Amino acid sequence: MRLRSTHTPWLTLLLTAACTPTEQKPVVVESAQIPFAASAQGPFAASERHLPSSLNPAQTDLPSRLALQDPTMPVALRIPQDPTPPRTDEQELLLRSARNAVALENWSEGISLFGSYLLQVPNDHAVRMEYAGLLVHEGQLSRAREAFEEIRLGRPEDLDLRRRLADVLIIGGEYWSAMEELEAILTQDPNDVTSAAMLVRVYAWVKDFERAQQVYDRYLRKLDPSDEQDQLLLAPVLLDMQRPSEALIYLQRLHRNYPMEVEWAANLVFCYLQTGDRERAHRLVEEMARLQTHRTQPRIRLVDQLLLAKNYKLAMQVNRQVLDVSPADPIAQLMSARILLEAYDVSAARDALARLDKNLGSLRAFQLAQARYFQLTGRWVDAQGVYQSLLIKRPNDYEVRLLMAVLRREKGDAEYSKADLRKIPMSHPLGPRARVELSNTLVTQGRYEDAASVCQAVLAQRPNYLEGVLGLVRAHVKLKAYAQARATCQRFIDGHGNDPLAVAQVKLALARTHLLAGNAVLATRTYREALDSPLTYTPEAFYGLASARMKGGNRDGGEMALMSSMVLATGEDIRLRVELARLSLGDYAWERAISELKKVLDWQPDNTMALVLLGEAFNQKLKAGFGSDPDSDPVRVFTKILARDPNNSRALLGRARAFIIRHEFAKAIAEYDILIAQDASYTYIKRERARTLYWNQEYDASLEAYDELLAGLPTGAYPIDVFGSASPDDGLRAGMDFEAELELSEGIRLEREAKMNMAWRPMIAKNALEQLVVVEPANLEARFDLAQLHHREGHTRLAAQSYEDLISQVSGHKEAEIALQGAELDIRPRFELNISTEDRNGRSGLALMHESQRLGEFIFPMGDAMDFFAVGLGQRTYSAPGIAPLTANILSVRSSKRLGERTVVRGAFEAPHYDRSDDAFDERLLFDIGVKHRTFNEIVVDVNVFSDNVAEHSETLARDLHRSGARFGVTKKHSRAVDYGASLMFSDYSDENAHFEMNLFAAYEFSPAPQTLRVLTKIDTLDFSKKNDNIGTELDIPALDIPYFAPSGYSIFSTQIDWRHEFGEYWFTGSPDMWYGATGRLAVDNNGAGYTELGVQAGYDFSQWFGMRLNSRTLRSSEIDVTASSFLLTIRWP
Repeated sequence: MRLRSTHTPWLTLLLTAACTPTEQKPVVVESAQIPFAASAQGPFAASERHLPSSLNPAQTDLPSRLALQDPTMPVALRIPQDPTPPRTDEQELLLRSARNAVALENWSEGISLFGSYLLQVPNDHAVRMEYAGLLVHEGQLSRAREAFEEIRLGRPEDLDLRRRLADVLIIGGEYWSAMEELEAILTQDPNDVTSAAMLVRVYAWVKDFERAQQVYDRYLRKLDPSDEQDQLLLAPVLLDMQRPSEALIYLQRLHRNYPMEVEWAANLVFCYLQTGDRERAHRLVEEMARLQTHRTQPRIRLVDQLLLAKNYKLAMQVNRQVLDVSPADPIAQLMSARILLEAYDVSAARDALARLDKNLGSLRAFQLAQARYFQLTGRWVDAQGVYQSLLIKRPNDYEVRLLMAVLRREKGDAEYSKADLRKIPMSHPLGPRARVELSNTLVTQGRYEDAASVCQAVLAQRPNYLEGVLGLVRAHVKLKAYAQARATCQRFIDGHGNDPLAVAQVKLALARTHLLAGNAVLATRTYREALDSPLTYTPEAFYGLASARMKGGNRDGGEMALMSSMVLATGEDIRLRVELARLSLGDYAWERAISELKKVLDWQPDNTMALVLLGEAFNQKLKAGFGSDPDSDPVRVFTKILARDPNNSRALLGRARAFIIRHEFAKAIAEYDILIAQDASYTYIKRERARTLYWNQEYDASLEAYDELLAGLPTGAYPIDVFGSASPDDGLRAGMDFEAELELSEGIRLEREAKMNMAWRPMIAKNALEQLVVVEPANLEARFDLAQLHHREGHTRLAAQSYEDLISQVSGHKEAEIALQGAELDIRPRFELNISTEDRNGRSGLALMHESQRLGEFIFPMGDAMDFFAVGLGQRTYSAPGIAPLTANILSVRSSKRLGERTVVRGAFEAPHYDRSDDAFDERLLFDIGVKHRTFNEIVVDVNVFSDNVAEHSETLARDLHRSGARFGVTKKHSRAVDYGASLMFSDYSDENAHFEMNLFAAYEFSPAPQTLRVLTKIDTLDFSKKNDNIGTELDIPALDIPYFAPSGYSIFSTQIDWRHEFGEYWFTGSPDMWYGATGRLAVDNNGAGYTELGVQAGYDFSQWFGMRLNSRTLRSSEIDVTASSFLLTIRWP
C-alpha cells in the first residue's frame, strides 16, 4: 500500500537526557504521562496520548496512516538538525542537569534549567525543541507556542515545525490560529492529506461547515474509501463534518476489525448519537469502560464532542472513565469542570475550578473556563478581567476578543462590543463569525437594517455560510420582512439537500419565521420537519414547537411539547430548564420562566445562575404590574446572591433595576455607585445612573453625571497615529475604539439634551429624541419619552403608534401599555356631565348672583385628542333677590382642530333659550373662538374673540347687558421651574362702556410630580371707560347708569400657592387620574382691601370608562365673597 506524506503527532514527545558528556542514553517520556489541555470550544485535534498496539507498525501489518513512530526511537521530531552550537563546560553541565531533571520527572525544575540554558545559548534550536515539548507536557501552551515560534524564525520553510505549532495551538483550543498554520502548510504541500484532514476537522469544530467542505473537496475527495488506510482518515473527518451516515459505514467496519481499539468505539459512540441511535451509543459507552483503560486521549476527545452535542450526562460518564484510571489527571478534571459549566451546575463547577487553579491557573483553556464561570454567574468584572489579561498578552487572540465582545453585549456596552468585533479581520478564519456576532449586536440595538446588511456582506463572500444565513433571517424577522426571511430559508434548503443538519437548522429558523408571521399551523409543521434530525433536539426547537402549538390554540399540545423536550433532550434537566427559562424571558413569558427556575432551585438551592435569572424574571413580573407578592420580590433574591458574592455585577444591576421599578430611586443610585466603583469603565451603568438621578428629580446631579460621561468620551474627530505604536494593528484598534466612543458620545449627548429640555422646551427635546432613536433604535427610554411628548402636545394617534411600536419591541412594558390605554381613551367617544354652582355677594350689591349649570356633552373625536366635535344640552339658572329665577335651556356646540404641528383652532358656541322674556337676557348666539400657536422659541400665543352675557345681579339681567371682545395672551416656560406670561383683554359692553384688562404673572415650581408645589405671583389691572367704583355705600342700583363694578385704574396684587399630590402608582401623561390638591391665595388691591382664597380639587378615574373631577373654592374679603364648586363626570364609550 502507498504511504502519503504525513507529520509526526505531537503526543510522541521523546526527550533525551544526558548521562555523561560523551555518552547519551535515550530517555522516553511516556506520552500517557503528559497532561494536555482541553480545548475551550471543540474536540481535541491531536492524535493519541499512547500508541495503540493494534496500530503500531512494529506490531501489525496495517500501514501507518498517522506515521506514528516506534517509542523506542530516540529522535521524536524529524526536523532538520542545525549544527550544535559550541557550549562551555558550564553550559554542558546545565543542559545535562535539565535532562536529568526530566528523567526524574521533576518537570518544573527541568523547565527552569532548560530556560536558564537557552538564555545562554539562544540559538540551540534542538534543545529549544526539547524545551517546547516539556512545556506542552506541563500544559504551558502559551510558552510552548512562543518557543516554537522562536525556532520558526530561523526555519520559516520548515513544514514539520509548522505542524508541531498547529498541534500545540489545537491542544490549547486556539483553532483559528491553527487554521492559519494548516492553510500555510497546504499552500506549500498540497499532498499533505493529514494536515488537510485536520484543517477540515478544525473548521467543522467551529461550525464553519462551508469552509470545511471546500477544503474537503479540494484535498480529500481524491481519497479511496475502499482503502482501509483512507478510511482511518475519512471516518473522523466525515463525523466532524456532521455527515454521520457516511461515517457510520467506515466506523462500524473499523470497530469490527479492531474491536479492542477504544479510538473507533469512541468515534462510533458519537456517530450513533448523530444518527439518533441513543440506545446503542449508551451501550457502547459502557463497553468502552473495559477497552484500553489506560488510553485517555480518545475518551477526552469524545467528551469534547459530547459537550458540543450538549450531551452532558454522557460526557460526564465518559470523563469518569478517565478519572477512574487517572484520578489526578488535571485535564480530565478540567473537562469535569467544563461539563459542569455547560450543564449549568455552576456551584460544582466553581469548586472544580478552585481545585485546579494551582496546577492549571496559567493555562489558556483553564482561564477561558474560569471566565465562562464568571460570565454565567454574573461576575462580569471578573470575566472581563480574564479576557483583558489574555488580550494584553496576545492582542490578536481573536477568539478571546470575540468572547469579550459577547460579554460586553451582555453587559449592555454594545458600542464597545461592536468595536471589538470589527477588530477581527474578515480575512481571519474567525472573521465571518465575528461579522455574524456584529449583526447580532446590531439587532440588540434595534438596527435591523444594518444587521441585515452585515450578513449580506458576509454571504456575498461566503454564500453557503450557515451562520450568515441564520443571521440574515433573524434580521429580516426583526424587520417584519417575513417574505424575505422565508425566501432566504427556502433558497438555502433547496440548495443544500446533501447537508441535512444545516437544512434542519434553517428549517428551525423558517418555523420561527412562520410563527412570528402569525401562521401557527405552518410553524408547527415546519418545527416537526426540523425535529426529524436528532441533532436539532434543542430547547430552542421544543420551545418553538410549544409556542406554535399554544398560538394555534392547542394549549395542552404546547405543554406536551415542552415536556417532550425534557424527555428527549440529552443531559441533566438543570440546563434544559434554565434554557427554557431564558427563552421564556426573551419572550417576556415570566410566569413560565419562574416555574422552570424554581424547579432548578428545588434541586440546587445555591445555583447562582438560576438565582440571577429568577431575580430578573421577578423584575419582569414587577414591571408588568404583578409584583406585590412578597414571594416574588426580586430585591430579596438579589440580596441573597449578594450576601454570598458582594461583587456579583449582574445581581447588583438587577437589584438596582428592581428599586427603579419600585420608584426607590435613591436606593438604586446607591447600587449604581457600587457597580461603578467595581468597574469605572462601565459606561452603560453610568448612563443608567444619570437617568435614575433624573427620575429622582435630582436634575442638577443628573446633568452633571451626563457631563462627566461626555467628558471622558470624544465629541469630534482627532488624529490617530496608526503607525506610531508598536504595531500598526494597535493604531487600527484604537481607531475602532474611537469610533465606538464617538457614536456612544453622540447618543449620550442627545439623551442629555432631551432630558434637560423635556419639561420646558418640548420642541428641542423632541428634535433630540427623534435623532436619538435613529442613532439608538433600541433605546426604550428615548422612545417612551418621545411618545410622551407627542401625547402631551396632543398628537394622540402618533403617540399611540409610538407606544405600540415600543410594546412590540418589549412585551410587558407596563408604562407604555398604560400610556397607550390613556391615549386610546383620549380619542374614544365620551359623555361628560358638568355640574357647577357659583355664589357672588358684595361690592354694595353690585355683585349679587347665584348661578348654577348642568350641561351634558357628547364628545366625538375626529383624529387626535385636539381634533373633536362636541354637542351638548343643559340648563343654566340665574337667581338674584327681587326677581324670579331665570332658566335657560342651552344647546352647546364645541369643536377643535389642529392645523399643522404648532397651531390649534377652536370654537365654542352656545344657543340659550330662556323660560321668560321679561327681565331676562335676549336669546342670542354666544361664542368663544380662538387660535393657539406655539412658536419655534417655545412662546405660546393665544388669541380669542368672544361674546357673552354679563350676569352680575338682577339689574344686568333686566337690562340684557352683554359684551363682546378679544383676548390676547403669551406664556413662556423659562426653565424647568420658572414660567411667566401676560394677557390683555378688550371688550365693549352693550351699554357703550369699554373694558380693558391686563395681567402679568410669574410662577416657580419648587417640586415636580408626584407632589407638585408651585408659587405664582400675579398683577391684574382693570380699567373701564365709564367708571363705577362707588362701593361701601348703599346704592340704588336700578338708578345707576353703570349697574356693575367698573373701576378705573384698579389693580390687585396676589400670591398663590398650588399643591397637587398624584397618589397613583404612575403620573405620566396618559396614566389614570388619581390626584388631589389645594390652592391658597392672598391678594390686596390698590384700595388696601385684602382677599383670601382657598380651594380644593381632586380627580379620580375609577375605571377605563368612568372618572370624575371635583373643584371647590371660596373667596373672602371685605369687598366681595365668592363660593364656587364644580363636578365633572366622564363616561367613555366601550
